[in-house]
Amino acid sequence: MRTAAFVWMLAFLLWLPFEDTQIWVTAVLAVAGVGWLVFRRHPWDVTSGWGSALEGGLLGAAAPLFTIFLMAFKSGVHGHGFSDFSARQVWGLWSALPISLSLGLILGLGIKISANAKTPTTLNNLVNPSQSTGDKGSARPG
Repeated sequence: MRTAAFVWMLAFLLWLPFEDTQIWVTAVLAVAGVGWLVFRRHPWDVTSGWGSALEGGLLGAAAPLFTIFLMAFKSGVHGHGFSDFSARQVWGLWSALPISLSLGLILGLGIKISANAKTPTTLNNLVNPSQSTGDKGSARPG
């Protein structure tokens, strides 16, 4: 994880001095930073599925917000009379917030469900609740 943080910081320091108006590098840096937080935090270790979905939603919402923060930081560091990014780009990211939040909720819950797929749960035991796994039925004829 330290190597990934070092690589992110190096990419950030290389990106910062350039005068560009493209948003894709900023978004890649933000998603990589949030991805680093996801792997450092492990949202699938949360005990409940809803807690994992909530944490995934928060991390999903963090991506466009962190992108906006990086855009503001870069514009503030450069210190000239105009911003590097237009208001349309900022509002475009702001409007992507609900989509990113929903995607984070779905992915957080999906990761939790797939992590629990290896252990028997009530969802796996819908065929016959008395069995330890739901895929083995009895050999009784109809």
